[in-house]
Amino acid sequence: GEGGGEGGSSLRALVDLFASEASVSSEARAGATVRGVLAALEGELLLPLRAFNEDKLHGRSMARTFNGEALPADLVDGAVEAVTAHVLKGDFSGWRYANPTGAEQLRGLSPAQVTSWAKAARTPHLSFSSPGLGLEAHECEAGELGLWWATKIGGPSHGFDVEGQCLLPLLCNARHKVVLVSDPEVWPHHPVARAHFRLLWPAEAGPEAGAGNRPVLWLETVNLDFGFGGRRPSGDYEFLALRHAANRAVEIGADLSVEPHLAKKLERAVSE
Repeated sequence: GEGGGEGGSSLRALVDLFASEASVSSEARAGATVRGVLAALEGELLLPLRAFNEDKLHGRSMARTFNGEALPADLVDGAVEAVTAHVLKGDFSGWRYANPTGAEQLRGLSPAQVTSWAKAARTPHLSFSSPGLGLEAHECEAGELGLWWATKIGGPSHGFDVEGQCLLPLLCNARHKVVLVSDPEVWPHHPVARAHFRLLWPAEAGPEAGAGNRPVLWLETVNLDFGFGGRRPSGDYEFLALRHAANRAVEIGADLSVEPHLAKKLERAVSE
């Protein structure tokens, strides 16, 4: 809790220590709560938060593209401040969809569609040739702090990027999520597979088209952790991610787009 007394003082000291270790500005730490900091600790966010904030203070590599072209440093700094503040406050996920930029990105969706898109949906496995306990596709956990560790899409399952084109757009973009596949029986600590998952509007329509216009969910390539080593057929994970994406498209009232080579696998995922 946030109450007083010796326990409350200790918890507030923890909040202050976490903010200091993460190099958080006085403005961003002003609204920090015990609940927010405990969730950040549970999500192992000290290192990525520190990397973000120390880059802002000392390097600003995030204010350059991969090719070295300059980005507006003040806007990048503002995004880092906002993300940090809302993680520490404990309302990061809600802020992603409700802040003015996020709300504009979701314009054209009905309130019910926004609520459905924003939730941390899950799809457990139903039947595989090699079933496993707890195998499921999911969009992080409630709170979405797992997004901080999701940008190593084609690499280690537990890594983060500080380049401006990598992690920050995922954290700040209300139309950008990640489908993760967890398999605790064979890969117990972190998700074993992941794919970017985006909500888009058809180029010829867009949110201005009004009633009857359907958004498109785009599931990118499903990648496995480099160290996985084939402990389960990789097609099981791809199958489950496709089934999850198809379920979400039906639930939201959207079309689903995947890469052409996945078309046959998608047909199987929705028919079984």
